[in-house]
Amino acid sequence: MQCHSKVVHSYSIEEDTAADLARASKKDGNTPYYIYRQTAHESQPATRAKTEKKRTSNNKKQTNQRLTSLPDTKARHRERGKKVKTMALEINNVTFGYNKVKNVLENFSLKFDEPGIYGLLGKNGTGKSTLLYLIMGLLRPKFGTVTIDGIQASERRPEILNDMFIVPEEYDLPSISLKKFVSRIKPFYPRFDEELLYHLLEGFEMPSEINLGALSMGQKKKVYMCVALAAKTRYLLM
Repeated sequence: MQCHSKVVHSYSIEEDTAADLARASKKDGNTPYYIYRQTAHESQPATRAKTEKKRTSNNKKQTNQRLTSLPDTKARHRERGKKVKTMALEINNVTFGYNKVKNVLENFSLKFDEPGIYGLLGKNGTGKSTLLYLIMGLLRPKFGTVTIDGIQASERRPEILNDMFIVPEEYDLPSISLKKFVSRIKPFYPRFDEELLYHLLEGFEMPSEINLGALSMGQKKKVYMCVALAAKTRYLLM
């Protein structure tokens, strides 16, 4: 097999049900990513004693706020006592190449059946981005199959696409306002959360009234990442 990429299960949200979506790292403004933090607790005994009563009374409210910020995952549904919709993403003996001479992927197989956050690691040119495009149905394999919930990704059915979002390596945004952009893509994502979108933008210190065409590449990446999270799809590829 020519593809040397590795899939690493970095961590699953279900391992930390008290986690809350924190601000993306400001260390590298051009590469936003997920970070999680525990609910804050006061370190001083006296302060902790004073706030214990208030924390207990607000526990239910805080839980709902955390659930609103988190993607639709097993941890979120467990706290609500609801059954999780099974994740089923399967790549079976896929071969793909951009020309007839060399294949980027050859007899590549991979299966995801548990919700979580997975990392795809590999050298340049080993097929990482290609694999994401195959999962989205933007590319079609020469041989083999890619299925999402039992449906061929290449069919690009609306009921599958409205539960998937990809943040590609390279992209451009139209020269329109963010509000207009959201109004155009929102109908394609039934769970799109505008309140969450503006909350995430605030975390990146980005204003809500902006023209996408006037942004730098780093700012565009921040905005597009916020849009991707606000779509609340079960599958988020980046």
